[in-house]
Order: sequence, then C-alpha cells, then structure tokens
Amino acid sequence: MKRTTAVLLSLIGLAFVALGVFVLIEGEARSRSLAIGCIAFFGACTLIGVANLLPKRKLKADPDGAFTIYADAGQSLTLIIGGVGMAIGCFMFAPLARADGNWLVAAAAWFGVAFFGLGIPVGLWRLLRPTQLARLDHQGVTTFGPTAWSMKWRDVRNIRPFEIHGQRFLALDSDAPPGSKTFAQVSGGLGLPSFALSVTGSNVRFEDLEAQARALWAQARAR
Repeated sequence: MKRTTAVLLSLIGLAFVALGVFVLIEGEARSRSLAIGCIAFFGACTLIGVANLLPKRKLKADPDGAFTIYADAGQSLTLIIGGVGMAIGCFMFAPLARADGNWLVAAAAWFGVAFFGLGIPVGLWRLLRPTQLARLDHQGVTTFGPTAWSMKWRDVRNIRPFEIHGQRFLALDSDAPPGSKTFAQVSGGLGLPSFALSVTGSNVRFEDLEAQARALWAQARAR
C-alpha cells in the first residue's frame, strides 16, 4: 500500500470512528448498533492504515546470498485484529440493513463477515507458525504456501511492477507454464499475471524486492 493511500485510509477511518463514538454517546438507542459497527469496521481500517505507515525493514541477503521474505508477526497481528474489527462491523450492519428491507446491502454485509473473518485464521497461522513467503536466489524465485510456484531466471523475459487497488505487485513475465494451477486460477480471477510477487504479510519494502529481483535477473542473464 502506498504511503498516500495509507494516510488517507487512516484519516478517513479516524473520522468515521469519531463519528461512531459521537453517535454512541449522543445518539438514540436504536442507533447504537450502527455506531458500534462503524467504530469496529473503521477502527480496523485505521489500524491497517497506520500499520502500513510504520517503517519497513531492508531486505538483506542470507549467508548463502539468497533473499528470503518471511511473514511478519506485527503484520499477522494486524491482519487478525483488522479481520475481527471488519467482521464485527459487517455483522452489526447486516441486521440493520435487513430490517430496512435492503436485502442487497444485508447480503453484502454477511459476505463481508465471511470474507474478513477468513483473515483471522490466516493471521493466526502466520503468527503461530512464522513461515517463508518467498525466496530469491541466483537460480530464480520460489514462493511458499497453498499457491506456491517457482520460476528460473532464465525463463523470465521481463520484470515489471504494477498495482491493483493500491496493492503493489512485481510481475515476472514468462512464457513458461504456471508452476501452480491453483495460483494461476486465483491470479487469473484477480487480474494478476501467472507469476506475481508481493510483500503483503511481511515487513519488507517493495522497492527492495524489486531491486533485488532485477539485480539477480541481470546477473543470471549475464552468465
């Protein structure tokens, strides 16, 4: 997430939290559920925005010269708390929308409960079992997890950064078949290339990821 986006998310979240607190204190009793939902949901937004403003660590080489990206405990905790807050917010909004006869909004809120709730077990897994997210070495790139894939530098024809809704990715353009059918299906549904890297879930700067990927790729092409 870019710094400007994180600042805006934090400020907008704080504004809605303040509004929720005001309604909770001064509003009518029937408005309290809406106020609690507002505080929970936008409080989580504020937390995520602030977390993205915290300093990132520099990506450093391992003793063998490789660069390994690990899941960060602070980011995992943010994912857990953020998921809880957003799920609670959606849970509070759903019955209010249904009571007003707005079934579409109610359905969207229940979907939000399920979607944001999924971040809780993912965050817990990463927090309790810190794992590697990706590894870059002189041979190529290897990712880890359910959608793991690998790519040799010799098969990469271009490296390019791109964004989707403020989320930064590093695409490795290649004519090679996807190393993971699951990742190919998921990435295709999200509009991502078959091979894309991200620093989401870590505390690593995206600029470092891009710089090291380009350096290793250039070294491999020179050999």
